[in-house]
Amino acid sequence: MSILKTKIKTIIYFCFYYSGCLKIILKYLSKIRTNHPCIILVYHRIVNDKTVYLDKGPVVHHQVADFAEELQYLKKNYKVLDLDEVVDIISSKSSFPRPSISITFDDGYRDNYISAFPLLSKNELPATIYLTTSLIDTDNKTWPDQLEWAFLSTDKYEFNFHELFGSDKIRIQTMKEKQLANIQVAAVLKSKSDKERKKLIVKLFQELNVNRDPEKKKMPRMMLDWNEVKMMAGNGITFGAHR
Repeated sequence: MSILKTKIKTIIYFCFYYSGCLKIILKYLSKIRTNHPCIILVYHRIVNDKTVYLDKGPVVHHQVADFAEELQYLKKNYKVLDLDEVVDIISSKSSFPRPSISITFDDGYRDNYISAFPLLSKNELPATIYLTTSLIDTDNKTWPDQLEWAFLSTDKYEFNFHELFGSDKIRIQTMKEKQLANIQVAAVLKSKSDKERKKLIVKLFQELNVNRDPEKKKMPRMMLDWNEVKMMAGNGITFGAHR
């Protein structure tokens, strides 16, 4: 049901955008309001190859072509602020004189530098990246990315995860089935403590017959390194720490 609702919302958003209705509404609101909201956009990854990840939606996996188009639209219709400016305006109890947007990225994926940064620079737009500092400049992955890697690497067509789903068997033969299983397992693990989650991930790798040891060597580095961070810092990109 939640997937259906998401698809319906996406269709409605696309209809508003491509029909020109959204643009008309924004122009009208800009004329009658003097105190505008500021919307904070949250991205994670900017990608272009669906064969190397299990899609978890545009918030997590956002296509490069879509991002490029969005930046042009945002630049034309909004005041794009970095998050420090947003905080300063709110702290001073001032108002936003026109519809405003702040672009943010969570975790600090390397594709923020490879794919997003050139597009942001081209459009002269600021953004803020929240770094998971323990992963920066390493070959390690976030725990959701570890799950993803396990499902992409397994040769099994189905599996049991008794600790989470009892005796139910979960099929993972197709990419679609792996994608749904990945979302299902991640949703349950998100509610667990960090200690318990780590233990369950180890058991999942065992159930899927995937060896965790060579994990780092089989995939390119996913997270930023400090040189890439330095390249972006001072060039329109600000940074914060991710929890």
